[in-house]
Amino acid sequence: MLAFLAARARRGWQAGRGEGQGFSAANPETLNQAHFIAGRPLPGSFVGVTYWGVHAFPATNAHGRTRYIKF
Repeated sequence: MLAFLAARARRGWQAGRGEGQGFSAANPETLNQAHFIAGRPLPGSFVGVTYWGVHAFPATNAHGRTRYIKF
């Protein structure tokens, strides 16, 4: 994970070249989410966004019912 973040934090990656591209070529599994999102139309709002989340949080509604959500 540290190498992934370090490669993308460099200025060259922001311009679409440099270390970030080299890291992605060597580790193509890191592009799965980007390819998934790029292959779908832009949603009208965040309600329609498909995403990955690794953290779940409890949300309680006005009736006192709690359910876990990805945020």
